[in-house]
Amino acid sequence: MAFLTDDDYLAQIDQADLLALSRADSPQRDDPDDPAPPAPAPATGPTIRDRAEANALAEVASYLRGRFDMGAAYALVGEARNAQLVMICVDVAIWHLVPRVAFKNVSQVRELRYDAAIKWLTMAQKGQSNPDLPAYPVDAASPQSHKLFQWGSNPTRAQSF
Repeated sequence: MAFLTDDDYLAQIDQADLLALSRADSPQRDDPDDPAPPAPAPATGPTIRDRAEANALAEVASYLRGRFDMGAAYALVGEARNAQLVMICVDVAIWHLVPRVAFKNVSQVRELRYDAAIKWLTMAQKGQSNPDLPAYPVDAASPQSHKLFQWGSNPTRAQSF
């Protein structure tokens, strides 16, 4: 079962806009004088929206898998899912869909929402934001295998007398 549902998208984008973004296998043509391309064959594999969702889930997981068990987070369904994670995934998925249709004319709202999503993901990655996501199970052999740590030193000082 897919992590994102149609209802998740409807909180962020109109149904007609979502269908326009994910309906065709080729981008819309800007020049009306160009001959129309042949009709695409019926889709047998993943749809454009499925590929955008997969890219979005992979991108989100790349930020969060260092701290959270993203396999377990994506396995949750319905109300058990983290609402913020769903919203972030939808924003990133829509961001991956929009340039297909309007490459030069990406909505400023979409750009702001994507930037905010990446900012939140970066904060969660650094531990500045703590979403309620499943943690990795504790391994008895190495109980601190997924703990974050920092290293470094004090700034260099010049001592001259």
